[in-house]
Formats: sequence, C-alpha cells, structure tokens
Amino acid sequence: MISFAAAWWDPADTDAGRRAYRLRDQIYVAQHPVRAVIEQAGWLVLAWNDPGHIARRLGEGGVLLGPTFGAGGTGSAETLAGHGLASATDFYDACGHLSQRSWGSYVLLWADQAAAFAFRDPLGGLDCLSWQHDGLCILTSDAHACLLASDTHRCGIDWDRVGCGLGAPETMIDEPLFTGMTSVVAGEAVKFGHRSLHRRSFWDAASIASGSQSHSDPADELRATLQACIGRWQSGDAKIGCEISGGFDSAIVAASLARAGARIKGYHYYTGDPVGDERYYARSIARHISASLVETSMPERGLAHGDLSDLPIGHRPSIGAVNLFHDRDLATRARNAGVAALFTGQGGDALLFQHAAAEMAAECRGPWRRQLHQLAALASWTGNSFWSLLIRRGRGVRLQDADAASSRTAFLLRGQGRAAQAMPWKGDTSSLPAAKRRHIDALFQSRLAFGASWTSQTIDVVHPLLSQPIVETALVLPVTALTEGFRDRGLARRAFASDLPDVVVNRYGKGALTPYFGQCLARSLPFLREFLLDGVLAKHDVIARNRLDAALRVAYLMQHDIYPELLWLVLTEHWARGWSALLSGCNDGSNRRYSRV
Repeated sequence: MISFAAAWWDPADTDAGRRAYRLRDQIYVAQHPVRAVIEQAGWLVLAWNDPGHIARRLGEGGVLLGPTFGAGGTGSAETLAGHGLASATDFYDACGHLSQRSWGSYVLLWADQAAAFAFRDPLGGLDCLSWQHDGLCILTSDAHACLLASDTHRCGIDWDRVGCGLGAPETMIDEPLFTGMTSVVAGEAVKFGHRSLHRRSFWDAASIASGSQSHSDPADELRATLQACIGRWQSGDAKIGCEISGGFDSAIVAASLARAGARIKGYHYYTGDPVGDERYYARSIARHISASLVETSMPERGLAHGDLSDLPIGHRPSIGAVNLFHDRDLATRARNAGVAALFTGQGGDALLFQHAAAEMAAECRGPWRRQLHQLAALASWTGNSFWSLLIRRGRGVRLQDADAASSRTAFLLRGQGRAAQAMPWKGDTSSLPAAKRRHIDALFQSRLAFGASWTSQTIDVVHPLLSQPIVETALVLPVTALTEGFRDRGLARRAFASDLPDVVVNRYGKGALTPYFGQCLARSLPFLREFLLDGVLAKHDVIARNRLDAALRVAYLMQHDIYPELLWLVLTEHWARGWSALLSGCNDGSNRRYSRV
C-alpha cells in the first residue's frame, strides 16, 4: 500500500521551510525509494511504497494518492484532469466527483498559500493524519515514519482515548489516539489553515442507506458489483493470494477472482479442535474454482515476547494482527511465493448481514400472513419465541446503538475515558430502522480491518468486500432483502449459488477459533501477567490492575469468554509501548529507529 507525507507552510517562513526539507531528507534516508510528487515553495508531497507510480499530480498543487477507479472504467486521475485544481472550489468539486463517480483507496491533496486541503475515500482504506507546529503542517498516511523523521512536534499519547478504544475499539477508527494530532475522517474533506481547521462531509452511510434501490434483482446486482470490484482490484497476470477460510465470505471472493481469470494461490489455517478445522470446506472451495491451496496448522502454544518483537506499529492497534501466528506466517509464505496481492473476505459478516437480531421484527413487511411467516423464520434464526417477536414488532422496539453497548472487558478499565465523539461516517441514523442501524454499526466496525500488520507491511492486502460500490449496494437494501427469509447472508447465498459448492452455500453455522485462543491464552498466563500487569497501560491507569490480576487466572478464563478482548489488550499494550518509546526518543533528540517489516 502506498505511503505518503506532505508538508505545507508559508513560503515566507524560512524556518518552517528548513524544517520541511529536513523532514524530506530524513524520509529519503529511512524509506527507499521515495518520490517527490510535488516539490515547490510552501508545498511538498512525498510518496513511497509506490512501484506503479499511482501517485498522480493534478494541476499545479494537487495530487491523488492511492488506487482509484472510475465508475465507467476510466481511471479517476484521468477523469479529474479536467478539474484543474486551481482553486478551493475546484478542490471541493473534485471531492464530489470522487465520492459520487469514483472509488478506491485514496487521499486527494491540494494546497495554495492560504491553506492545505485533504479528502479521504469514503471507506478510509488509506489513512490521513495531520499535526501542526510552528508554522509547519504535516499530513501523512504513516505517522510512525514522519514522527521518526520529525525534529519538532507536540504529539503525545492520549491515554483517555486509548481507554475509550479498549472498551469500544470502533472509536479508534477515525479518532487518533494522540494529543496534538487530527485525522481526516473517511468521506470528509478538511481545510487546514494557519490557525483554523474546517471540515466538510461528502459521504455518510445513513445518506446512502436512505437512497432508493434499483429495480433490478438485488442478487444479480450484488454479484455483478462484487465481480466489477474484483476486476478493478485484480489486474494483469500477477499471482494472487487469497485467504480461503472455509467460510462463505472468503469463498465468494475466491470465486469472483477465479471468474476474473486470476492465478490464485489459496491459504488456509486450521486448528486441532473440530470447530477450528475447516479443511473440508476450504478444499471443496479450492477444488470448485481450480485453485491451489496451502494448508497450515496453527500451533497451540503460549505467547512470548518474541511473538511481538517486530510487529509493525501503526497509528492505532491493528485488529488484523490479532492472530499473531497466522499474520506472521501468511506474510512469509506470500512473500516467498511471489504473491503480488492478498485478497480477504474481511467485512463480509457486516456487509452481507450475519447478525441474528430480534429487533429485525420491526422490518417485517407486507400482508399479515407474510409477516407472520417472516416472524416465524426470525424466531427460528434468533432463538426467540414467536410471541415475543410479535410483541416486539407491535411495539416497534428500537435497537440500542452498538457504540453504546458495554464491552465485556469494561470492568478491566480504570475509567470509561471521555465520551466518544459523534461519528460522521455513520451520519444521522436516527430515522432509520433498527436493523439498518445495526447494519451501519457493523460496517463501521469492520473498517478496523485496515491497519498495520506483518501481511499488510509485506504485500498489498485487499478487502474487496469493503469496496465503496458494494458497500453502497448493500446499504441501500433493507435488511429483509439482505437476509431473504431471515437467514444470515440469505441474499448473497442466492446470488453466488452457482459459483460455489453446495456444501458451502447451504451450510449453517461456521467454524470458530475461541477454543484455540482459549488454550493459547491459558498457556500464556505467565507472559500475560508480566506483560500487562507491569505494562504502560497499567502505569498510566488505563486499566484497573487489581481487576486484571483477578481475571488473569485459569479459573476465571474457564468461566468467561474474554479471549478476543484479551488479545486486543495485548496488541494495545504492544502498541502503547512502541509509541511511548518512539515519542520519548523523538522528544529527547535521540531520534531512535524501531523495527519495521
């Protein structure tokens, strides 16, 4: 994935200019090769990890960074060329064009002497963070690299935000965990002035969900949209890696790649317990699409410091690295096999609606006989009684916001931190049905898949089910349409029935890694107690040390399923240690370097 750093300053401020060029020189040394996309008085844009030169200059001060695709088959850089980007009005016109008629994983930058501007794609596949200090404004996708190269800044870890993120990880998506730093929210344009900051939203999920759906068969539309997205992400005859877990979501991605003519190398990981061994389904998928399949058994052992020693550090902890063995091993295998990009099924649970929610009773529509049939199907799916759902349907009970739900590990936190800010990506969901609000909440949380990991630092990782066109296709559909008879992924099962083996299409349930993680964490208790109880989160009172001490015991773990949350705590502790050391090194002038994949 492309990385970038931009610096904007008043050309008359010679001191800020010297610091900008010093930042440039240090990035040239630390990141290789680096290309200066724009280098002019008061405005500097650098790009690296860009072998295909997809960073495109637009007009005098504009640049489009990251892969972009036009809705009609033309690259966005070409379709934007006519905009010129000669003024702020041109920039905002370009933002509207990109958000409505293009898509991808990109950031658009532009600057003049009065301000710098940034717009981020609506799904937020490419990060854009910023901070200002003494007349110099930095915008970057890689805060780690820029802070290492920067000699002055006022950034520090915001421990309140970290605590809030531990209780509700989705709050980390668009809100930086640092003081003195701001983030461009996905779908938003930000104007950075010398003493001001102005935000303008061009996309939000609620507005898309409130739109009208097409008159075509939604199954045909869903299949065609995913196929088009896969075709754009996959180009040429390069070898493509694809996770084939045995589940439905990775299966439809693999099948779509096969239809696009990709040379697929499948990767499957399994455990020794029955619920974690899905080789039968993974082999069925690989055989059906004529793909090779590499099967790897995950070891059941405890964690140690070495498992985290060189884990990449992004601007937030990465949920993509929760399964440490899987992430490290997959990165190594894909690199050694010469894989150009790795495709995943991340986001499918949210996009295609896996969630069995009793509040969906309010979605029942049509004649009473049809509604009674729908309620019976929903009762079977959710495990609720028919009569309780009928009462719920009559009362119109609404769903509690997902971001207000309590975390299973909230009791481990010293406090709840500051209240989470409004999330502009979701938009105003108050008038939407309860189930659609849950759909939007789930899609918002699925964006945690974008983040630093061994795999993402080694090769390009593509989450096609989190592409803007297919997300918009699903958002506009009622949940009753997505579930077709109130079955998880009901619409998608019909859409892709001809592309997959029957054992996958008609399968109820899916595998689980909870027993595997439980055994690994039980074996890791000595490490966990040392790593967490004496860590920086405890030192800064983010976690309640005495309550965590009580939870890190075999008897407690046998009775409470908090394994994913404990792994998230481990990753956050590792992240906090890395950033604490980095910021301390920057502040004391040592400018230390830390391991990056």
